[in-house]
Amino acid sequence: MRILIWHYLPAEPNSAYWFWLKGGMEAVGNQVVAIDCHALMAMFGRQGMQHLLIRYAEAYQVQAVIVTQRNQVEPHLLTRMRRMGIAVIMYRFDDGLIAAPGIAPYPAGDWLRTRLYRDACDLSVTVCRGMVAQAVARGETPPEYLPLPYGWQAVSAAVQPLRPV
Repeated sequence: MRILIWHYLPAEPNSAYWFWLKGGMEAVGNQVVAIDCHALMAMFGRQGMQHLLIRYAEAYQVQAVIVTQRNQVEPHLLTRMRRMGIAVIMYRFDDGLIAAPGIAPYPAGDWLRTRLYRDACDLSVTVCRGMVAQAVARGETPPEYLPLPYGWQAVSAAVQPLRPV
């Protein structure tokens, strides 16, 4: 399957997003097109970046896109991708702070964007069992729990010193 993912941090080997999400999907045979939208927004602005995401989806003939709740796209972009026949999958909380159950609830400020994205997506999934319980506790529609088809290293939720970027 050809999958488009994008995020707002530069691709680097230490990044869980770029390392285990992209690398893990490729390890099980998918072709992953990963875009650094931070760079695109810096050069072309939000509208230009969204236009380029559509162009990437067309050029690579992607079959699915994976959206996280912190992606800075507008719901109409996701609706347009669905009309193009692309499965739009909301991937919730690939964050080590959330993946350690009981450590930290997900940020309350994300609820509106999360709801808008969920309504514009075909499916909402999580790899964190704790996320399902947190969504139910908040009265939200819980995402589907899908265990990863590949292994990944747990990320410590402990407070650690910042490193230079």
